[in-house]
Amino acid sequence: MPGRFAEPRFVAVLLIAIGALWVMVQAGYVPVELLHSLARWWPLLLIAAGVGLALPKVGPLPALAAASAVILALALLGDPVPSGDRVTLHVEPLPAPARSVEANLNLASSPVSITVTQQPGVMLAATFTGEPQGQLSARGDVSPRVTVNPRRSFANPFASIGRQSDWQLALTGALPLDLSIEAHSGALELDLRAAQLRRLDLQTGSGSARVQLPAASYAVDLETGSGAVWVDIMPGASVDLRAELASGASEIKVGEGADSRIRLEARSGSLTLDLPDDAPIRLEITDDGSGRVAVPDYLQRRSGSGDTGVWESAALEQGGRVIDIRISDAGSGAIQIR
Repeated sequence: MPGRFAEPRFVAVLLIAIGALWVMVQAGYVPVELLHSLARWWPLLLIAAGVGLALPKVGPLPALAAASAVILALALLGDPVPSGDRVTLHVEPLPAPARSVEANLNLASSPVSITVTQQPGVMLAATFTGEPQGQLSARGDVSPRVTVNPRRSFANPFASIGRQSDWQLALTGALPLDLSIEAHSGALELDLRAAQLRRLDLQTGSGSARVQLPAASYAVDLETGSGAVWVDIMPGASVDLRAELASGASEIKVGEGADSRIRLEARSGSLTLDLPDDAPIRLEITDDGSGRVAVPDYLQRRSGSGDTGVWESAALEQGGRVIDIRISDAGSGAIQIR
């Protein structure tokens, strides 16, 4: 009887292991070095499974365990990964009737730098170094759409995760821009100070993100993961910012003369708000989380008690460009306003 059920049990364990590994990879919990080795040496697992099934005395599970140990050892010893070639691509020309551009970027787990280009007629310039590289597509219209996705390989499902590579993207600064970015475990540098930004939807994962926003009028929708996030709003900007902050540390800096409406929901990560102390400011905290809340002296309490209530700056009575902040969920992380 045991032999009759050995193979189905092995298949079940194998499926569970593959699913668990894939979830951990997508969540960014698997070390990059292990992904390097797994991407190159995964056929060893197939060989081990075949040997285990062909030799009942060995068994498939011990054989898989041995192959996994070999892959892990290669990762610890620094399995070399080819750096790949440097490829530069452009999406052009910019359609004549275009009035704005929509860009959707699905980033791999490589470090990514995104800036703004003033090259005439170019919607997006991209440079991919190493593997995986990205692939571009564009659709012309009054609001042309540009898409960037990581290349994936059927033979190597980990081709776009954790490899040694670098992405550099430059978006057009000639037209109003609606930008959507899905980041993963790679570090993101996003410099939009020269962009005619209308809307930014940014979702980050376990990688860090540094975001520089322009002195313009636009909306931002931000969802963070376990990576640290820094957001810098340029002086004079008019911003409608909504952010759901997870376990990573977050810092939001608002420049002088900014007219900002900021709505925040925090979880377990720390939050720092860096505000100009001579600006008209209204701060409202509606949820009493378990973390420590530090409010500076230039904000005076108007209502509430403890960590909830309304605080205002002396300059608010004088009017002007107001920074209106509402924290609806304080979470368990520390919150510091300075």
